[in-house]
Amino acid sequence: MRALLGQARLAGARELAGELIATGAIEPIISLGQLAELRATLAMPRRSGTRSNARRHLLSGFLYCGNCGERMIALPQARGMRYACPLPSNQTRPGCGKVVVSGAPVEALVRGWVIDTLQLDRLAELAADEDADAGVRAAMDELREVDQRSRDLDADYADGVIDRKRYRSMLERLAERRARAEAIIADATRSRARADLPLGELAEAAWDAGDLHARRDLIDALISRVVIERATRRGRIFDPERVAIIEAD
Repeated sequence: MRALLGQARLAGARELAGELIATGAIEPIISLGQLAELRATLAMPRRSGTRSNARRHLLSGFLYCGNCGERMIALPQARGMRYACPLPSNQTRPGCGKVVVSGAPVEALVRGWVIDTLQLDRLAELAADEDADAGVRAAMDELREVDQRSRDLDADYADGVIDRKRYRSMLERLAERRARAEAIIADATRSRARADLPLGELAEAAWDAGDLHARRDLIDALISRVVIERATRRGRIFDPERVAIIEAD
């Protein structure tokens, strides 16, 4: 569905070497600017709404080994779930197998970090950032201008007004302008998604009332990864200093 909704033909265009070219041969349903915004939205992680059955644990996919950098896996056990770096013999994702952490305390640490971050209310500023809105409007205007110039360029090339070399050169410059505008729109889309998070006193209630998927969505919006370093002392005492939470951009 993501691929279907991101097709260039929806905007009456064709894609050549990663570039969108509006030839006029296809009747557009949406504009190139709208297509760019749609693609930026669809490109956001887990934006499709699909839920993988493999994500049965809160921090699956978020924890990384501080020793080798490999993504850690969940190991449910009778005495309590653990997250561990895969062994070197793992055929899918071989790791060093030297980093293990108890699941409950690291999950509690991440929960506290997420709630504390949301309670700061600092993300609320994103929703009222007029400069950001102005930037998006300017980016959309830029996309519309690029669309029009692309159509004019196609017509000039078809009529023989410009040769192929000049056509390609001007097309590349328009592609650069489009890429910059699309990046601004993509950043704003991510910011708006973060601004919709439960803030202040609602944060803890939202976490506690949410199911596994809702909690993972909160983590995904705020955290890029959680790095677990090797233990420096023996025993089962959890050391929070081993945990480094890397905030999402």
